[in-house]
Amino acid sequence: MKHRLYLPPPLETGQTIRLEASRAHYLTRVLRLRRGSKLLCFDGLGTGWRGEVEDDRSRSASLRILEVAEQQPRPEPELHLVQGLLKGSAMDRVMQKATELGTTGLWVIDAARSNVSTSGGRLERKLEHWQRIIESACEQCGQLHLPQLHEPRTLQHFLDSPPEAGLITSAPNMPMAT
Repeated sequence: MKHRLYLPPPLETGQTIRLEASRAHYLTRVLRLRRGSKLLCFDGLGTGWRGEVEDDRSRSASLRILEVAEQQPRPEPELHLVQGLLKGSAMDRVMQKATELGTTGLWVIDAARSNVSTSGGRLERKLEHWQRIIESACEQCGQLHLPQLHEPRTLQHFLDSPPEAGLITSAPNMPMAT
């Protein structure tokens, strides 16, 4: 199927899903899908579902989940990206490209020299924004698994409890974790 759409789990056969206004607009105005159009919906956990547009109104479109189209196991080996906070759209590009390359975990580091504010509600908005970028990148690249986005932490906190995966670092004067 040509068009793909991420829908948060749980999904099941026969389910009708009403889309929020921004997703309905994307489906009906950007992709120009109409009632009866087919697309692949995926849950970010490895399952793709055949879906059909039931209602094509631009502010309240709905989809019907028809059947399981494909399932993929979690990628092995796991690939984690540890990235210091970057300003502006640079961090957005990192999230997008890492997702497209098959990263399974995105670890955001609030480094000693990061000059990006994470105070108050700003951090929550950034995490929501990056999550939408990850979802969109998965829609574009054909993956059925969303990488897990971790909240910012210090480098030391990360090194004290790294994920259960082999890590390779290339920064000078940084301890190697394996």
